[in-house]
Amino acid sequence: MRMIREILRLYYHRGLSQKKISNALGCARSSVGEYIRRAKAAGISWPLPPEFDDENLLEKHIFGPPPEKQKAQPDCAYIHIELKKKGVTLGVRPS
Repeated sequence: MRMIREILRLYYHRGLSQKKISNALGCARSSVGEYIRRAKAAGISWPLPPEFDDENLLEKHIFGPPPEKQKAQPDCAYIHIELKKKGVTLGVRPS
């Protein structure tokens, strides 16, 4: 988590390019670019306010809360109508 702080510090305070930051920290350039893009979208720059601890910075500002995963529910009424048709079964065809 500390890497995000270091990326923001090197980018805003030192003015390094994303490529130089990725080489210095040993992470992917795409990750550096993504963190910087998300920080800009959240309005975060350097120096960080003191209330931004690592967890707060990540979850609330950079990535936001995790999205709730919802599976698509089957249309039971449609399935019921289709199963009433002649020749339709729940069985599996042998291969």
